[in-house]
Order: sequence, then C-alpha cells, then structure tokens
Amino acid sequence: MKIKEVSVLYGQYPPLERAYRDFAEHTLASLAGPFARLAYLASLRDFARDEYAHWGMENIHGPAATQTALTRLHGEVFREVSALPLAELAGQVRQYLDEQPDGGRILLRNWRTGLIDPWLLPPAASPLEAENFRINITAVLEVLEKQGVGRAEATEGEAGQGTGPQGTPGSQEKQQG
Repeated sequence: MKIKEVSVLYGQYPPLERAYRDFAEHTLASLAGPFARLAYLASLRDFARDEYAHWGMENIHGPAATQTALTRLHGEVFREVSALPLAELAGQVRQYLDEQPDGGRILLRNWRTGLIDPWLLPPAASPLEAENFRINITAVLEVLEKQGVGRAEATEGEAGQGTGPQGTPGSQEKQQG
C-alpha cells in the first residue's frame, strides 16, 4: 500500500487513530495470532530508551503518533494474550516457536534464564498483570518442553556451554550425573 493510499483510506481519522488503525489492520493482522502479535510488538521496543522503533510508521505517521499507537497496541495485545485459555495460549506459543528457524530452541533456553517474560510485557503492565502472565507462560512453556517442542541436538558452539539437547541450562549435568 502506498503512502497516499493510507492517507486517503484513513483521512477521516485523527493522526493517532490513523497510526493505530494502519498498524493494527495491516501489520498486526498479517501475523498468525495474538501471541505472534505480542512478540512482534515487544521486538519493536527499545528497552534502553523505553520507546518503540518502527521506521515505516514514523515516516508515515510521525514519531509521537507512532509511539502512542504502538504503546496502546502492545498493551491491548498483551491483555488479549493474557485472557486466552491456557490450551489456546499453548497452541499460540507452540505455533510461534515452530515458526522460528531453530524450532524455538533458543527462545526456550532464553526463557529458562528469565529473558522472555519481561521482554513481552508492555510498559504499563501492572505487577499483578505481569505476575499472572509469568505464571501462565511458565506453565505453557513447561508443558511444551515436556512435549518436546524446541528439542534439538546441541550445536558445536553450544556443546561446552552447559546446555543439553533440549537447550535448557543444567541439562548437560543431568545427563552426566
């Protein structure tokens, strides 16, 4: 879609609403489910500046509308994911992991080290929302790991790093012990 088409299509809305609708209806709608949308929005957030970075959105809608729209969308999608029944959340996470080049092995390893939960949270998540999400995602990821999701043989570069075939810290010691 060309910039002119976007402005004509969303011309009746104020700038913030145009940015919000453009991103929601074009970018997020093309992703496979709420968890994939959450992961994508989280990946746009620069933790050092606590801002979102999306060149195309900033170019079309300006930095202020982009920040506000992406912050709002991140919160909404986070709450949507948090409200999913655990079975549906597990399916969403499994699909997301399966779509990763390594089948999700590295993401599962990073989750075990505590890097994933805070990364997915929107800036305005309350402590209660954060804890609820952590509990749910922990349960889902443990079930998926037991089902073998993300399991692959360690690569040469990982063999000496204390990770085993499942990519979990300490699994090498369990195998030896």
